[in-house]
Amino acid sequence: MTAPKTYTFEHKGKKFTIPAFNALPMGAIRKARKAKDEADQAFTILEAVMPEDSPELAAVDSMAAAEFNEWLTGWTEGASVGESVNSEN
Repeated sequence: MTAPKTYTFEHKGKKFTIPAFNALPMGAIRKARKAKDEADQAFTILEAVMPEDSPELAAVDSMAAAEFNEWLTGWTEGASVGESVNSEN
């Protein structure tokens, strides 16, 4: 089974589709590797794959912190931002 290339989420009754975390270009992940913490990594990656004026980023920006954390876990399939979704511990 191949991994999905997109991730669809719903926010305030609207559906949005963004690249799946495991389908991101390595450049986006590479640029985030030196971020000071996981939150900084997440925002660096989000800003690399969603234009500043995109409705997808606006939806993410309007989420409460708890909702964002739940969304981030869904998008990354539970992997922390600093690790691959396919890595094994």
